[in-house]
Amino acid sequence: MRKVKFIFGLLLVISLPVLAQKNNYSIVGTITDHDGTYVKMHNKETNMKMDSTIIVNGKFQFRGHTDTSMLVMVNTEDWSMNHTLLIQPGTNLSIDATNATVRGDQPSAQLNQQIEKLKALKTKQQQVARQAVRVLDEDKVKYDSLVAIYDDYTQQMKDYVDSAGWLLYEANAENKIGGEILLNNAYVLTMGVNLYNEEPTPAIQRLLSYYASASPVVKNHPNLSQHMQKIA
Repeated sequence: MRKVKFIFGLLLVISLPVLAQKNNYSIVGTITDHDGTYVKMHNKETNMKMDSTIIVNGKFQFRGHTDTSMLVMVNTEDWSMNHTLLIQPGTNLSIDATNATVRGDQPSAQLNQQIEKLKALKTKQQQVARQAVRVLDEDKVKYDSLVAIYDDYTQQMKDYVDSAGWLLYEANAENKIGGEILLNNAYVLTMGVNLYNEEPTPAIQRLLSYYASASPVVKNHPNLSQHMQKIA
């Protein structure tokens, strides 16, 4: 009997460190021209600061322990780098800020893929908008041409959501990244749409359908319900 108790106790002692390791998470990253400045991490669901670290030789890292999943934001002080990530037991992520890529766990990598695609189109759209403002009172033909280009970028973003955006959502419909992707899709699909005086477009109807059937973990996203209330 004593031998059985001893063996059971020994197994328990051995298993506890292994369990602790499984609940650890790791985020490592590289970034240029930011040595000596801070990278911060906060919980997007509670808006509470979690950690911060100094960039040394172009590198930074966060290591910690979690028993559950959570959405976090990792960003530099100047916000030139910012990534929303899903942290859960066993998460291992690598951020390459120079190339704006996230590698490791698939949900975070997929969200980053969506954000960078939309960000690239949005940046070009904003450049066109600034050009349009400069010629507004001088060259109506050029202004109208720039407005058409601006609208085309809007349509490119909506086309992206209508194809790849929904595939990404469906792949993450049961985790917290799904809520973030659904929110991004909603922002894009409602760009330039009068939500109060127009009938819902097929794209908006599809968005509403996805939201209606969303899992509780998706609907619990801190900003999603507020935005969807404007649409419904």
